[in-house]
Amino acid sequence: MLIALCPHLIATSQDVKFDRIGTDKGLTQANVTAIEQDDLGYIWLGTEDGLNRYNGYELETFLKDSNDSLSLPDNRIGSLAAGQNGDLYIGTTTGLILYKYDTHSFQHLNTADSINSTSIPTGPVRSLYRDRSQNVWVATDYSLTKIDSNDSINNHFTNSANSEIGLPSGIISITEDSKHNTWVANNRRIATLSIGSSKIETYNPT
Repeated sequence: MLIALCPHLIATSQDVKFDRIGTDKGLTQANVTAIEQDDLGYIWLGTEDGLNRYNGYELETFLKDSNDSLSLPDNRIGSLAAGQNGDLYIGTTTGLILYKYDTHSFQHLNTADSINSTSIPTGPVRSLYRDRSQNVWVATDYSLTKIDSNDSINNHFTNSANSEIGLPSGIISITEDSKHNTWVANNRRIATLSIGSSKIETYNPT
């Protein structure tokens, strides 16, 4: 079977074209840390030194400008998630940023310094995920927040650094299963949040 499939695979591979997009074509930095496609079809590329938007032909770059309050607040980007109508959520080392397509402006969404607050804490955003209901999940060191399609905080969960039960700290991955339950993981544990409730179940794979 493998031999019979090989000619087909080879023929298919010859039809695939790859274009390299590097700093020579305007990319702000070679180390790409996040990729996301928004609702309008643009491809966003986050790097350790700036944000880039690709329209299929050329790049548009976004960088921090100390003289422009509406510019990108932080150039070090770790994660991206598409919002509604061309908006984009951006996870950076200094917190969560929202790009508004209609005004072409950026704004910090972090408004709290305490991990016990119902707002998104300041500090690095570790992971972002957009689920099938168009909610965006935001993971920081000690919190997980769900932002609905109206850009409002819908659910907020916190955990302490030393807790071995409940929400894992330092979440690095978020996904959703076929029943719309949310799964999160750090480098030690996995947890699931049941839809319609605040129940958290944890699993230790070791």
